Amino acid sequence: MPSLHVQYKKSKVKQYHKEGQALRLHGLIERVPDSHRYRITDRGATTAMFYVRLYARALRPVASLQPSGSARGHQAFDRLDAALANFLDEVKLVA
Repeated sequence: MPSLHVQYKKSKVKQYHKEGQALRLHGLIERVPDSHRYRITDRGATTAMFYVRLYARALRPVASLQPSGSARGHQAFDRLDAALANFLDEVKLVA
């Protein structure tokens, strides 16, 4: 009988520290005073909602389409890519 135990990838503490530091530097999370906890900032919540909406309204529907190679589809994707790059540049996040 096969084992039902799931092998989880071993996490690296340094990687978590590095990611947390990046989130703090961008102002997406802040440390709760006198504790080892963090909370999301207003900017972090706004950024998270942007990515959720972008995925739900643009990326998920596009990913479900069959590749047709039409010029109209390529133009729409290029406009979306340019708008996203412009937004990331505006809020000073690296793509």
